[in-house]
Amino acid sequence: MSLKHSLHKRIAVLNKLKKQQEALLAKLTPPQQTGTGPGGGGGGTYHGPTGTQAEKAVAFAYNALGCPYVFGGTGPCSSGYDCSGLTSQAWASAGISIPRVSYDQMSSLPSVPLHTSSGAFTTKYLEPGDILGFASNSHVGIYVGDGYLIDAPHSGLDVEKVAISGWYRTELDGAARP
Repeated sequence: MSLKHSLHKRIAVLNKLKKQQEALLAKLTPPQQTGTGPGGGGGGTYHGPTGTQAEKAVAFAYNALGCPYVFGGTGPCSSGYDCSGLTSQAWASAGISIPRVSYDQMSSLPSVPLHTSSGAFTTKYLEPGDILGFASNSHVGIYVGDGYLIDAPHSGLDVEKVAISGWYRTELDGAARP
């Protein structure tokens, strides 16, 4: 099979998947299609306080739950978020400008310790709103408390709330506080 033929077959499959997604999107109500609220109406529920800038950033992240991951995305929900787009927009919604790119976020913001004096991993120094850096700081998420973060993981997945365990624990490199 030629490369050209193979590519045409792949394009046909992708076009079929695109039409399926468009059909699903067409079944949504207009508010579901466009989203509502400051984070774009991704479907998250946040009932916590919003008196501080960090609490506002966390509320934004919760509101982005269910929004699509889009490389380079900075929202709103209908346009999607990538990892650093989500963290930068969450903090922007709270009136704090932070760098757009994960490496810059982790290198320019004050760091937060992740280990006790004996070297054991801990989340006790983390506060909701802190930015967590993963995989040599090529990826970031926003800490929301109780060992969880909100993350825009990668293409094919939506913004989600996940525990700091598994990949997130083994690839956790650092934390920073805007």
